[in-house]
Amino acid sequence: MIEGPLAYSSSERFLRKLIGGSEIEDALQRLDNLTREEHRMATAQDLGATHHVIERVMSVGNNVKGIDERVQCVDKAVHSVDERARGVDDKVQSVDDRVKGVDDKMDVVIDGSHLLFVSLYRRLHPDRFCD
Repeated sequence: MIEGPLAYSSSERFLRKLIGGSEIEDALQRLDNLTREEHRMATAQDLGATHHVIERVMSVGNNVKGIDERVQCVDKAVHSVDERARGVDDKVQSVDDRVKGVDDKMDVVIDGSHLLFVSLYRRLHPDRFCD
């Protein structure tokens, strides 16, 4: 071993480097720990935000499902109204056909009445007609 001032100064430098290196390693370790903690916190915040978005999407999905069910109910009601309207249309057509039949009978009655009137008038006033 070397003794004397040179040996003491080399050992002192070595010791300082060793102690200083340890401080740097400790600082790097603390920095690494802080970085990991920051990463965990950011991940937790992302997870919370993701969870909130999922809840909102599910809520929207449930609202859409409810609207779809209401639309189906309205569709059934419209279909029912359409069927009833067809029934009314058939009844109106039936009434129209009967009115047409009455109208045709009235034409026959009017034509017959006219012929009867002319025939009766000729009998009562034969002098006014030329055959």
